[in-house]
Amino acid sequence: MSKPFLGKQSSIYYAKIKTWDSEKRLWTWRKRSLGTDDYDLAQSMQTSLQATATAAHKLEGKTVDRAHLDALITSIYASSGVIIQSDDWPVITSQMEKFMKARKARVKFSSYRSYRTYRNVFLAWIPDGVTLDWLTPVRAGEWYEDMLETTAPKTANERVRFVSRFYDRCMKDIGYPSNPCKSVDMTGSKAGDTLDRLPFTYKELLKLVKYLQKGDDRAQEWSRAVMVASMTGARLEDAITMQRGSIVKGILTYTQTKTGKTLTIPLAVPAWCKVLEARQGAICPALAKDYVTSKCGNVSKEFTALVTDAGIVQLSKTFRSGRVVARKTFHSLRHTLRTLIVSSGGSDAQADLILGHSGDQGKSYTHSETDAMRLTLGRVFSEKSN
Repeated sequence: MSKPFLGKQSSIYYAKIKTWDSEKRLWTWRKRSLGTDDYDLAQSMQTSLQATATAAHKLEGKTVDRAHLDALITSIYASSGVIIQSDDWPVITSQMEKFMKARKARVKFSSYRSYRTYRNVFLAWIPDGVTLDWLTPVRAGEWYEDMLETTAPKTANERVRFVSRFYDRCMKDIGYPSNPCKSVDMTGSKAGDTLDRLPFTYKELLKLVKYLQKGDDRAQEWSRAVMVASMTGARLEDAITMQRGSIVKGILTYTQTKTGKTLTIPLAVPAWCKVLEARQGAICPALAKDYVTSKCGNVSKEFTALVTDAGIVQLSKTFRSGRVVARKTFHSLRHTLRTLIVSSGGSDAQADLILGHSGDQGKSYTHSETDAMRLTLGRVFSEKSN
């Protein structure tokens, strides 16, 4: 049996393992990084690998290919608590930057910002300087379980899917053999661990706006964001980055960041519309700045805290991990508007039209559709005000 040897310009030891090729019906040599600079450990691993490869042929006549060798090396390291360091494949951080650069050119900014957050979370979890083959199916599963201790299952799932897409791209671009995330059992959100947002009541909505209007400049920005979202169903990002120029004669026209749809919504509360039209430039400048500079999570949490400070009962849900999450968030304002529309006699179709759930992307509303929305929203808020 050959001895472990150093790779070219590397301090990592390699081994040549004699394996059986069942198709060619002959023994072949497979070169494989042992992922360590410790010669004694490398020699021990090579001995174990060769014994396993030989036994596999004698017992089953099977070929021990690279994937099998990878699995064997991983199990040997796992039993000794050693982190695999291999120079066969690129370092994860460097390959990830290439992936992110390519994604930035292909996706919307909002999607890229989410990817950037997922990347940061993943890179913060892995050790510095590890290569692609450090992440095994077992480790990917452990990462998922770790996230469930502090993160909602939906968010954990999205993060794992992001890393899975990264490894899929590595398979296509550089011939990486497998995706370690494919075997992760992401059933956390299927076992009663999902979070259903609850709508605000109309009284809670008015109470929240009045409370925020009495606060400092930051709170007043939040009051305007709530006004926009309550009347239009705009999502958090769209509401706080809204510009005064988007409102013309009591009608708001904006493009949803998430879907790319352009919506035209009549603003049905004259007093609130007057407050918004009195602004110059951004309606919520400080909030918009924080959101754009990757503080979106903090901005969302800030709103949730304000709901409690306003004296509104904040129901929550406890996940199996013990994490407690509020059920009345900024996104609840979309549910609130739908609930108000339907309870005032409007149809689901009308609610879909206003919230941007129906119609083709980029479709312009007709005058009749805009008038119908004005009547529906006018009825919603006039009835609730009485």
